[in-house]
Amino acid sequence: MKRKMSMFLAGVMLMSGVSSVSAQAIPERAVEAVAISAPVDTAVPELYEKTAPFEVEQSKDQFKVILEENPSTGYVWSAKIKDEALITSKGENFIGMDTELLGAPGKKEFSFRVNSDGVSTISFTKNRAGEENPAESLRLLVYKSGEKLIVEEDKVVSINNGEEEETLSADIYYNDALIESKGGLKKIGGITMFPAADVLRAMGYNVEWKEETKSVEISKGAQWTSITIGKNSYFKNKMAPIELSAAPQIVDGSTYVPVEFLAEILGRGLTVDNGDLKLGDMEAQIHSGYVKDIRHDETGTMTITISNVKDSNDINDQIIIHTSKAYTYYNKEAKIGEHINVVCSMIMTMSIPPQTSGYVVY
Repeated sequence: MKRKMSMFLAGVMLMSGVSSVSAQAIPERAVEAVAISAPVDTAVPELYEKTAPFEVEQSKDQFKVILEENPSTGYVWSAKIKDEALITSKGENFIGMDTELLGAPGKKEFSFRVNSDGVSTISFTKNRAGEENPAESLRLLVYKSGEKLIVEEDKVVSINNGEEEETLSADIYYNDALIESKGGLKKIGGITMFPAADVLRAMGYNVEWKEETKSVEISKGAQWTSITIGKNSYFKNKMAPIELSAAPQIVDGSTYVPVEFLAEILGRGLTVDNGDLKLGDMEAQIHSGYVKDIRHDETGTMTITISNVKDSNDINDQIIIHTSKAYTYYNKEAKIGEHINVVCSMIMTMSIPPQTSGYVVY
């Protein structure tokens, strides 16, 4: 009789709208990140300082992600794996609370297996049937390196400071060989940036992530440098550090740096061909100066005249640089009177002032 009475009261409460036993009534659970040693090729974001809205259970190369869910509200969690070659779904299961209360919440368990070393993401969304926009969303980063497995919330937003991010439909080549990378070239806050680990390793560099300092060490032979996430300070050998067009950033688990890093810091020459970035073993050619004149023509070419002396009108101090959207990355807007640097072609005319092509303005 008591059981029937409790079910009756619960039904009355639901019909009257009094009982809204929702996820808000359930306290959030604290969570500890699973095991943690970052693979050297991946920049690792930090966890949120607030209480994480999920739990993780991990055993060797398998793990479960546990989220609170109340199917009676119509909202259910679903998961989407970015790289299914790396991560395999092993199914999902809803576990209700041990209670007679109608509409009580429970937990949704998602089970996964990691198949090989690497990094990927799993996106979780909480939707109600027929609705496009999720009520909640969550993205987890999954890393595996040897026996170490990391599953943590993707704290690093693809847009670090509210800056827009765009993946460019362009390829990256080294000595005419296509470089395979998961993220490719991106424009972040208007700055063209490249995935450091993928590109530099293809060029023969050693790239190593340092968790304790959130930095990346880059070396090849006697050449060595280090970059720190979020710090716009770059150095070449033992020279004083300089700023480039942006600080290193983490996007989808990869460290991105401005394209001029290749020329300015590593001394590598580059060209841009219909948006594609082409790298080689030639030395970089960089011209710097104050913008004296900017001209546009009907073909879309923007011609920039710079002088290495700020207030000089002497044409012997000047260089004319031809740029265009198809063959130039503009990591800084050229303005009269302002100082710019330009990664240029090795070829220059013998005229006065000399003329050349520009590939990166920064």
